[in-house]
Amino acid sequence: MELQRLIGTAAIDVDFVQRLIPNASATAGNFGFKLSAAEVSDVDRIFATSSSGNVVLFQAVGNFICPKKLCPGLLQPGSETALGMAILEPNFRQDFLVDPVNAAAKWGIKLSSFEQHTLASLMSTLGATGVATLKTLFEALGNAIRPAISQPLVMTVAA
Repeated sequence: MELQRLIGTAAIDVDFVQRLIPNASATAGNFGFKLSAAEVSDVDRIFATSSSGNVVLFQAVGNFICPKKLCPGLLQPGSETALGMAILEPNFRQDFLVDPVNAAAKWGIKLSSFEQHTLASLMSTLGATGVATLKTLFEALGNAIRPAISQPLVMTVAA
């Protein structure tokens, strides 16, 4: 789930995305992400210098969900993973946009009470129009970066 978490972090923190460009896997390691060998290659492809369109999409998501650049409840491991999964996995995205807390539980993502409150508040604050915009942004970013991912996503719905 480290790849999903990294994607979620990059989608929240527009400054972090810029730091990933020169050498994404090394920067991710410096920030404590423990990527598998396959994920290292994927991350380097996603954030390659030539992938500036991806950066613009990451920044669009980040500016939409965290316009003030101060979102501590989103910059937590569970929230980051949930956001990354909402970007990468269409079935999870559908559940997440309706009820992020239950979607995370259903898919085996652990959220602290702080993260639960933050994600639930985000969706209620956005309202129907905002959620529709977020869905469009998640889909665009997911469609842009999914081809760079060589391994299948390992998340499955909890029994």
